[in-house]
Amino acid sequence: MSWTSPRNRAGFPGRDPYWRDRHQFLRDLPDRLRPLLPSEMRDFTYRQRGGLGQLSFQDPALHFEAWFHWRTTRLELGLHFEKSAPENDALFAAFDRRIVEIKCELGESIELERWEKGWARIYETWPCDKVDGAFQERMSDRFARIISILQPMLEDALDGAVVEATPRASRRPSHRSGHRVG
Repeated sequence: MSWTSPRNRAGFPGRDPYWRDRHQFLRDLPDRLRPLLPSEMRDFTYRQRGGLGQLSFQDPALHFEAWFHWRTTRLELGLHFEKSAPENDALFAAFDRRIVEIKCELGESIELERWEKGWARIYETWPCDKVDGAFQERMSDRFARIISILQPMLEDALDGAVVEATPRASRRPSHRSGHRVG
């Protein structure tokens, strides 16, 4: 398929009647998410770049992402691991051990995969031909649910990585309060 085919042209601003709606959705996403998230998860950093928005709690290399895939007219919602390959491998393994639990909580549409540059992600995609109010509400609700389930698991995985890297004699208990949302 060439770059000038109707299917590929549809995703470019000016030829896509909904591109403004997609960008507005990403601009509004932080305000939509905060009331939907548990109170302890409402303090986050958000960055929008073109057709994607990234939300992080501490490390921007470990972020939740809403990404419009223009050529396929799908919206990706997920958690991206974009640290070093060994760190990403450890996080991938931690989430792989819990994939049955994750799919029970979030459904079969969730996928865990290794990605380019040694990165990994756990995500799902949704068709987004039209980004109207109902779609924006559904996707905001869904993204909040994904964040509410995966962020505590990410914190557990990171705590585990710190514990495993610490010699046995000097291990101290974690002071993080455990919380489950569900």
